[in-house]
Parts: sequence; C-alpha cells; structure tokens
Amino acid sequence: MDIKAKAYQKYQLDWMLSHGKSLDDLMDCMQGWWEDDETREWCSPKTAFADFEKAGFDGELWACFDEFLESEYLDIPYMRRLLTAKEFEEYLQDQQEKASIAAFRDEFDFLSNFYPVKIRYNGVTFHNAEAAFQAQKDPARSKEFAILAPAEAKRLGRRVNLRNNWEDIKVVEMIGILQAKFQQNPEFLKKLLDTGDKVLIEGNTWHDNYWGSCHCAKCKNQGQNMLGRSLMQLREAFRKEIEGYAGN
Repeated sequence: MDIKAKAYQKYQLDWMLSHGKSLDDLMDCMQGWWEDDETREWCSPKTAFADFEKAGFDGELWACFDEFLESEYLDIPYMRRLLTAKEFEEYLQDQQEKASIAAFRDEFDFLSNFYPVKIRYNGVTFHNAEAAFQAQKDPARSKEFAILAPAEAKRLGRRVNLRNNWEDIKVVEMIGILQAKFQQNPEFLKKLLDTGDKVLIEGNTWHDNYWGSCHCAKCKNQGQNMLGRSLMQLREAFRKEIEGYAGN
C-alpha cells in the first residue's frame, strides 16, 4: 500500500473521530445507501461499498480520495500529526518527488505575489497581487495601494486598521485576487496550467509558514503553504472550466 492510500485510511478514521462518528454510524450510512441505490441490482455489497467509500459517501462522511489528495494531503502540519514518524518520512519523500516547483522564482516567478502584473480587483487597478491583497485589509484605503511596489504595500499593510473579520476572510480574498490575476492575464494562466499536477510550494527562508513553507534549519519545510494550495485549487478549477468549454 502506497503512502497516499495509507494516509487516506488514517484520514478517514481521524475524520470519524473528530466528527463524533462511530462504526455504527458508518454502517447505518452504508445500509441506507445500499437500500436506496439501484447499484445493488448489478454489483455485490462489497464492490459497492468499496466504490462508495472512495467517493466519500456522497459527502455524508469524509472527502473522496481525489479531494483528499488536493486538500488534506497537501497540509503538511496535519499529515505530520496524522502519520507515524516513518510514514511521515515516506510522505515527505512523495511530496519532494512531485514538488519540482519548490519556490516561486526564476521561470516560476510569475506565481509570486510580488511579480509585476496589473490586476483590477474591487474597482481598483493594482500593479501586483501583493498590493491588491494588502489593500483588502482596509478597503477604505485601497486606492493608496494602487501604485505601490510589493514591499511598500506590505509595509503599509502592517500599519492600517484591520477589518474586524480579516482572519476569517483573508484566504477568500487571496483566492479572489489570484483568480483575477490569471483571468485578466491569459499568458500567465497558460503558464499556471503548464505546471500540470506539480505541487506548488511557496518556499522561503523568512519563516513565512502560513502562506508558504520556510525551509530553514529551524522550520524544516513544514509550513501550511496556503498560497501554494490556493494556486493549486485555482489551477484545478481553471482546468475543469476549460475542459467544460471544450466538451460543449
């Protein structure tokens, strides 16, 4: 069994425990589905259960396997808690093999929020994604960020009055800004799609372990990588949208 399958099995158990579910709840869910679903007419309960399990019981329980690989499996701190030390080493090796894009520089510098690109967001045109993001901390002052360089915008962002719900909405705002960035700049969207299924990690050395993952000796590359995860989420959404157009 490979590490992805091991991790998924442990995730399923962890999901049940954290949501107060028991094995009886699992069996009740399966029984109810089996009694209502037409598949019982053409496949065995064992086969049906295996197929339905991977699909996450239609959202009634855990995430399906593919969704797990795109979310929890990319959450390094969660996986560190979930797996044994030996399994975690295997997991890191698996990530390293996929993660050929471990920093947003050189040919992948366009993934960085510091990259110069015009973005119109919430009625204001910014000169980089960092300025657009920092402006959302205090929308009343957003126009002050419009022509700022990334570092200047970041400094100003530390001095504004944060909106009350900032911690709750900052990831949503980031995704919205990134979506605008790639929708409004097709050449960068193509580059994003050209990264394929590679794991995108905002690797750094300045201890940013929320938006990125610091690989210094102290942090050891175990950050949440929310910027990289947001980019991968959008990449998949853009890909499905394009495939949908192609199919029409």
